[in-house]
Amino acid sequence: MKFQFKHKELEIAVCEAAQAEEDETAYLLASPANRTHLLKAIDNIAHNRNLVTANNQFF
Repeated sequence: MKFQFKHKELEIAVCEAAQAEEDETAYLLASPANRTHLLKAIDNIAHNRNLVTANNQFF
């Protein structure tokens, strides 16, 4: 990692996977605008609305 990020200060954090997921979720939901956007996207998925299908030809 030091080679790839020569001119950057690195910080590495270690925590339980469940704790990391909870922290990420809390962070993403902290902004009211982001929270609204994410909850709407979850609702869309639950009701099969506005879904995008990837074209495997490009992968």
